[in-house]
This record gives sequence, structure tokens and C-alpha cells, in this order.
Amino acid sequence: MWARKHRVCRSCGTDRRPHKGHGFCVVCYFRRRRTGDTEHRDWSREHDYCVVCGTDETPHRAKGMCEECYWKERWKKEKEKAKLREIRRGMPEHRRVIPAWRLAPDRE
Repeated sequence: MWARKHRVCRSCGTDRRPHKGHGFCVVCYFRRRRTGDTEHRDWSREHDYCVVCGTDETPHRAKGMCEECYWKERWKKEKEKAKLREIRRGMPEHRRVIPAWRLAPDRE
């Protein structure tokens, strides 16, 4: 197998030159970078579009999500973590009761 997902170069169809990346041989890969040609470029390795909103216009960020959806999910998780931290920080004041056995006996 020439590359993990491709048997030949996606641009020129050769398998004689070594694979460089994204299904392209060395020559075609650098030609694409020089000219800025991205016509053959996939949105991501595993997804054709964002798994949340379905767009392929916004660049891929991670976990199958575009930049916008990724940061929305990230901030949602951060807010949840902050709430848990606040809860764990301590119980509300009305629950902070000192047990009777810890109180010093009344001195008369």
C-alpha cells in the first residue's frame, strides 16, 4: 500500500514517488503548498464536515468539530467545571454547624 488511505497520488496518480501527506506524492504535495491549491484537501482526516453544525466552510479544530462548535463545547464544559468547583469549595454557611462535642463545656 502506497499510503494509509490511498493506493496512488490523488493528483498525478503515480505510486513511484514517495508519499508525502494527505494522499499526495512529494512533488504534488509541495506544488499544492506553493500554489495554494486546496481543491483536493479534505475537511479533516475522518470527517467531511462538522459533526455538530454540518458546515465545511469553517476550518476543522478537533474531535470532528469546526472552530466555532469546538469553542462553544469547550466553554460549556468549562462552565460546568467551574460550578462543580464552587460546590466543592465548601458547603453553604447554614450547613457549617459545629458539632456539640467540639464545643467547650460552659464555665460557671
